[in-house]
Amino acid sequence: MVKPHSNLLARITDKEILKKVSKLTGKIIKEHFEMTLVSDKQTNYLWWSYMSGSKTGSVTDFIFICEINLLLSLGLIAEEERDTLGSMFSSEDQDNIYMALLSIEQLRTSRIKTHGEYNHKKPDVSSEFMNVIMNYPVEIIKRFIKKN
Repeated sequence: MVKPHSNLLARITDKEILKKVSKLTGKIIKEHFEMTLVSDKQTNYLWWSYMSGSKTGSVTDFIFICEINLLLSLGLIAEEERDTLGSMFSSEDQDNIYMALLSIEQLRTSRIKTHGEYNHKKPDVSSEFMNVIMNYPVEIIKRFIKKN
């Protein structure tokens, strides 16, 4: 089981994987911060702390679990796939972590092509995605709490 705030960076020593993690993490944090601006101010503060506050530079499993839950909420993955990705992230094996990262990166790209990428200044996303955003506490956070 994934520990929600375990430090992913502490389990990675490969420089290429670290670079990929940092790049993907920044994109996820920015978009989830944007999504919660309109839907959930308390969670928005948490994402702000990853962007600009006390958690800046932190890479925790929580960040990727939220992205996985977004993919699940949009029907792009099934619960079994979510569980598999979560298990891969909790692994100490860098190959498993790397495969999970590649999977999330590819699924995220597919999600953006299908549903859009959220920006609160220009929210050009599918109605299904907007519905998930407006229900962020239930769709993303509650699934996270329930699973962990």
